[in-house]
Amino acid sequence: MMNKLKQLVINFVKIILILLPILVFSVYFCITFRGPIYILNVNQTNINAISEALSKDNIKVDNLNDVNKIEVRGRGLWNYDDLNFLHDNNGEITYLYDTILYNNEHYYIRDYLEENCFDIDLIFNISILISLGVGGLSALITGGDMDTYKYLSKPPLSPPSVLFPIVWTILFILMGISAYMVYVSKDRDKDSALAVYVIQLIVNFFWSIIFFSLKLRLFAFIWIILLLVLIIIMIVKFYRISNKAGLNTIFNMDLLCNVFDYSNLYIK
Repeated sequence: MMNKLKQLVINFVKIILILLPILVFSVYFCITFRGPIYILNVNQTNINAISEALSKDNIKVDNLNDVNKIEVRGRGLWNYDDLNFLHDNNGEITYLYDTILYNNEHYYIRDYLEENCFDIDLIFNISILISLGVGGLSALITGGDMDTYKYLSKPPLSPPSVLFPIVWTILFILMGISAYMVYVSKDRDKDSALAVYVIQLIVNFFWSIIFFSLKLRLFAFIWIILLLVLIIIMIVKFYRISNKAGLNTIFNMDLLCNVFDYSNLYIK
């Protein structure tokens, strides 16, 4: 009885130590995340329509003729989006004017942007679906083989099996959001960063299959070292483009280093 109670307490502590920092960061990120929703290039063909929409909304931009790009940024848990008027000179961006669009109010400029801009939300959703799809498909292929984890001889710090689907779902969502943030950036190195991201997704996909389904423990250990190297490279590349995108992916390395790598060394 005492042994069962002790094991229950140990598992509870493991869950808190692993899950709590990830949940806290995820909530903080969701609150503060301000990604682009609409981006529109301003030119002679649309400046009159834009000026008319702004006039109906009582938004006065004195230097509208100097504006060559308009963007709306949002998605945080606040009840408003940011409307920014920019001058983009070959990547050198100057913010000329900005204001707030409250989500519970109607704006003609928002209607105009919605009708005339590519739906960036689609990229956001696709990015998350790709990341979740890779993790979900790997878990589906592995199937019941993951149940063998509970019967393996494990080190003291190895996590309870109940944590795997919860933590990995959160991490794959964060990875998808990070990839989206890099994709919509204007950084010249974003293509190489996304290439590393795709490669690590592929390597990530095969790890659970190698470890759980094929039961190739030593090869899985070597495979996870490769995955760690790729994730470190991805974090560095993402961070150089977007601090938040890089910080998002750090939890992947942390979990792999402290959980999977440790388990591969000691599981028998």
